This record gives sequence, C-alpha cells and structure tokens, in this order.
Amino acid sequence: MNSDIRLIEDLGPEMQAWLEQALLLDLQNYKVKGKQFQFDYSQIVQEGHVRTFRGKWLESVSDIQVTDVSGAPVAAGWMDFVDTSANPEIEPSVFWLFLTIYKKGEAIKVKKDAFLPEYLWNSFTDAQKDFVSSTNSRWLQRDPKVQAWKVKKG
Repeated sequence: MNSDIRLIEDLGPEMQAWLEQALLLDLQNYKVKGKQFQFDYSQIVQEGHVRTFRGKWLESVSDIQVTDVSGAPVAAGWMDFVDTSANPEIEPSVFWLFLTIYKKGEAIKVKKDAFLPEYLWNSFTDAQKDFVSSTNSRWLQRDPKVQAWKVKKG
C-alpha cells in the first residue's frame, strides 16, 4: 500500500469531501462535467507544498486519478492550492496544477505548466493578487502572472 495515501485518510471525511468538491469544480474549467466520479488516491505522491487548514495537514499531491462509476478514467493530475489571504480560516483555492483528461479513451494533457491557471488568477480580487504577489510564495517565485502583478504594483 502507498504510504502517502495516509495524507488523504488523515484529512477525515469532511475535509476529503471538501477537497474532492473543489477538484470537481475545477474540472469544469476543462469542460469535464458529471457528478458520479470517484477519486483514486492509491498512487499519490507527496509534493511538499503544505499548510494547516481546519486543523488538518493539507499537502499538494500528484497522481490523483478520477474515474467514472464504471472505472473508466476521466482525469488524472496533481492537486495544488494557493492562499489568497493571511487569515488561516480562509479556504485556500484548490486546483489541478497538472491535468490530463480522457475523451473517448484518449489522454489529453490540458494543464502542462506549473503556474496558477489563468482563469483562477483572473478570478482573484486585486487584494487577493496583492497577497499572493507580496508573500514569498512558490507562486511569486515561478509564475510570470504573479511576478508581473508584483512589478505592476511596485
């Protein structure tokens, strides 16, 4: 058994449901719709981006598989998150950092870069963008959108 799966089990059912709902909502941005999906965490790998949220350890993980009720692959990818406030009670924005979707059995890589998704960044308020670009976050270090915002704001 993959020992990293304990990350998901340790979230507990409420936090796991919250995480899965966030990832399902994010899939809609890639035209994946449906309600009868199942998550398979049996091959996940810890990726090191962590924070405490609602008393639980939230960490980015790769190799999440999503299937339909028949077991056919729907999507696979790496889950990550971004904090948009210093308030630890504010939900982080959860999204697919890398994502492959399956259409008629064909794997299509729809998110290939290690940046915040464009649609997500564009949904943030100026205050949220200010926070993301003012912290020494992984996003400021690597994402050109965040770096450009920081330069723009001086």
